[in-house]
Amino acid sequence: MLHWQAKLLTLVACALLLSAARARAQERPITWTLKVNSSARAFKPGDTFKVQVTAQISAGWHVYATSQPRGGPKPTSFMLPPDQPFKLAGLPSAPPPLTSFDASFDLPTKFYEKSVTFTLPVLITADASAGQRELQLVVAFQSCSKQVCLPVKKVPLKTSVEVAPTKPKTAHRKRY
Repeated sequence: MLHWQAKLLTLVACALLLSAARARAQERPITWTLKVNSSARAFKPGDTFKVQVTAQISAGWHVYATSQPRGGPKPTSFMLPPDQPFKLAGLPSAPPPLTSFDASFDLPTKFYEKSVTFTLPVLITADASAGQRELQLVVAFQSCSKQVCLPVKKVPLKTSVEVAPTKPKTAHRKRY
């Protein structure tokens, strides 16, 4: 093969790979991770601990904050499915969002770019059994670029939490 043809084929292959990477970024411009925010090895039933839910946001995209003006985009929200020994124990916290007029919604919106970490308090139910338990969380969010807003997406996330055994109550005997 001639030298210039090899260069042309390499250039075409690189262009196709770049195009595929951009298409994937547009399909999934936001990636999420979930982790327990504690150095504790285990938690007892009744304990509250914090988890961090982090969004990595592709360049040119943003995800919306947990509160939005009426008629605006879908705010980011979090839900714990009911069939587990964990419950949300309060509202999520996050750094202050950016605020800007959004022509798509014709009003100012609150959003994050690059990355954001939401912190959520989670309660271990009193009837939780000891051992390694899977914490399941669903994040619902909307992401937009300057050209397009994607439909609301729900992403399930999981992490492991060690539930410590509870100490059995001992009966106190009265001494006479």
